[in-house]
Amino acid sequence: MKRLGQLLSSLRYERLPEKEKDDRETESGSPTKQQLGQTASRAQQHEDRTRWPVALLSVKGMTCAACSKAVEAALSSVEGVKRVSVALLQESAEVHFDESSISPEALVALVEDAGFDGALVSVRRPRHQMEVLRLRVSGMVCSACSGAVEAALREVPGVTRAGVALASGEAEVTFDAAVVTAESVVAAVEEAGFEAATLSQEGLETMTIRVEGMTGTSSSTAVEAALRRVPGVARAAVNLIAGQAEVWYDSNTSGPRDFLAAVNACAGGGVYTAHLARGLGAVAYLPAG
Repeated sequence: MKRLGQLLSSLRYERLPEKEKDDRETESGSPTKQQLGQTASRAQQHEDRTRWPVALLSVKGMTCAACSKAVEAALSSVEGVKRVSVALLQESAEVHFDESSISPEALVALVEDAGFDGALVSVRRPRHQMEVLRLRVSGMVCSACSGAVEAALREVPGVTRAGVALASGEAEVTFDAAVVTAESVVAAVEEAGFEAATLSQEGLETMTIRVEGMTGTSSSTAVEAALRRVPGVARAAVNLIAGQAEVWYDSNTSGPRDFLAAVNACAGGGVYTAHLARGLGAVAYLPAG
């Protein structure tokens, strides 16, 4: 009887092998360490896809797996690179990166420093999160003031770009809406000792431009950037598939001819052709003179 009790006791406290233990935990509904790790990995991949811009690079000269690993190591070695995927057969690399830390051109330089021929093909940005905010800033009287405002804006977490124009009393800020709000951006200017107000879309006019010559995301990005640089433009959005650009602007500062001229002059001129969309008079822009 005593021996039977000892046998039952040994069976009761026998240690389960790790695999069997994991299986038991899965059956009971508790996640295993492996499952938790996979979930965390998927969450990280989702953040990489939705938060950071993606640079597509052409990489020539790779002949084996060791080459692709060398390219991956070179790109992963610097601050600001979040994720790297190198395709040996396609001779390309996709890099998720933080634009506030490293530029696409610097990524190309890393590839070339590793002994390969690199070129930037395109940059894809998560438009649904990155927003551009225009502010009216009062109280700036000199370049030191505008410099102080710009510095205050760039210190805000989530702000990737900030530019301040002393003459017009305006600031343009690009920020990650998943990290910071427009209100926080305004507050940063006020904490620096100036008055700030959002130049919202209320009271602005909207127009649509037809743009010919766009061939990829790099084209649409270039056109959008050119439109945003026009004084008085609060927002510009380019639809590559439709071949159109929509512009929100202050009609007291700029107008259709300014937008058409900006697009036609983009990339040195002769690359894109802009027209007014139907309903506004489908008239092509003709350069002066």
